[in-house]
Order: sequence, then structure tokens, then C-alpha cells
Amino acid sequence: MKKFLKYTVIGFGILIAAAILAPMIAGLLVGGAIILGGFWLYERSESFIMKLLSITIMGSGVMAAIGSSPVLLLIVAPAVGYLVYKLWNRNEPEMVTDNPFDNFEAEWNKLSK
Repeated sequence: MKKFLKYTVIGFGILIAAAILAPMIAGLLVGGAIILGGFWLYERSESFIMKLLSITIMGSGVMAAIGSSPVLLLIVAPAVGYLVYKLWNRNEPEMVTDNPFDNFEAEWNKLSK
């Protein structure tokens, strides 16, 4: 019963997080698609007016993507947390030989503790 309750709470949490983050992710994807469409139009246009229109389209895509930029924290935060965790729990190198002169730093750290 405890496992069922735990998995039910986790499931509802995932559903709530998806409901909150889905519009931001969709806005970021739509903004990116608008930017790509504007770039595609810019590459294929020959007149100054069409190039100006495509730059305007890309600008509106950037504005749409900026509005959804907090979702980038969803991507960056776990990566930064993982790096901090790995750096925090890094083990000191082990001594290779028993000769204290080969591993002076490790021996000095042991003596100064």
C-alpha cells in the first residue's frame, strides 16, 4: 500500500509538472520554428523588402522564444547540479606505492590532519 501511495504521488507530481511546463516548451519550440522559417526565407529572398520582412519574422521568433526562456532552466539546472555533485564528492587520488616520497602531497595531508 505504501508503494502504491508513493507511486501515485510521484505520478501526480509528474503530471502537474508536465501541465505547468508544456506551454513553455511549446512556446520555445514554436519560437524556434519561426526563427528557422525566417532564416529560410532570408536565404531564398533576393529583394531588400523580402530580406527586411524575413528579419522581422526572425525578430518575432526571438521574442516568442525569449518569452519561454525559463524552460531553459529545466535543462541547465540538472546539468549544473550533477556537475556540482560530482565535484563535491570527488575522491582524492590513492597512493600508488608505499614510498612516502612518491606521494608527498598525500602524506603531507595525512600528517596535517
